[in-house]
Amino acid sequence: MGKRISALFRRSISAIKDHWLISMIVGALISWLLQWSLPSKAVDVRNLPHKELTCTVDYSSQMVTRDIFDGHLQVFYDGEEVKSPVINSITIENTGDRSILNEDFKEAFSIQLSGSKRIIRFYVTRSSDYSITEDVLADFSISGNILTINDFYLNIGESFTIHIVSDGKPDNIDCNSRISDIRMITTKSPQTGDKNSRIPIVTYSGVLIFLISALFIVIMKIVKTKD
Repeated sequence: MGKRISALFRRSISAIKDHWLISMIVGALISWLLQWSLPSKAVDVRNLPHKELTCTVDYSSQMVTRDIFDGHLQVFYDGEEVKSPVINSITIENTGDRSILNEDFKEAFSIQLSGSKRIIRFYVTRSSDYSITEDVLADFSISGNILTINDFYLNIGESFTIHIVSDGKPDNIDCNSRISDIRMITTKSPQTGDKNSRIPIVTYSGVLIFLISALFIVIMKIVKTKD
């Protein structure tokens, strides 16, 4: 059995050497595989923005569920009637390498809960420093399904988490502002991010397996033709 495998291996190597097209394909596959699998050297890019603000939607959860509809049932939150109360948890973090100052805000920071009827209440549940909580609560406004915070101060790595109680579950949560040296605010959901990050790996693996299988079939046919 070992001799047969060894002979088949030698014939396969011979077939690759004799056919320049197969040699090129094998070389390209090996080169691509090495580039994809081996870690690349860090690239020093000096013109990237030094400030970054990340808005992470932690969760959006229904506070009351109704198995049976009853028009006489009323739900109240803090004394106010709500049709479908939903709690939305959002974390705002300075993920850059420079502080974000109050004067950096050229336009107020806003969070829009698209699809919700209105925002009932909002409060800060956690912050890196209590002064951040005071800063956020000092000047804010609610209009329909939009929460606006005029400005806040975040050192590098600092963050705060807010809970927004809305009437109706939002279809989408968007964070917007115009901040000095920040082109756009990064808005992300951990679940979506993890799912999307696996797509390229699965795609590349499938393509690689397909090419190797096709190449193996071609080599086997050439070896059998020689026999």
